[in-house]
Amino acid sequence: MINALTTFVRDETGAVTVEFVVLAAAVVGLGLSYAATVRDGIQNTTTEVAQRNCGTVIETTFTRVDTSQFEHCR
Repeated sequence: MINALTTFVRDETGAVTVEFVVLAAAVVGLGLSYAATVRDGIQNTTTEVAQRNCGTVIETTFTRVDTSQFEHCR
């Protein structure tokens, strides 16, 4: 029994799998933290651009769009 336990403790065949799981978890964690950090900046920029475009008229040869009709301009 002690011999089997010693063999199990010294066996390193699963160590690579554990390292990749830890590495993958770290990458996912970094991605989530990056997304959380950038989300507020993107939302603020999008709102600012939308507000600046209120009242803009876009005309082409086939259509005319008045952006003051959009919901965020009211």
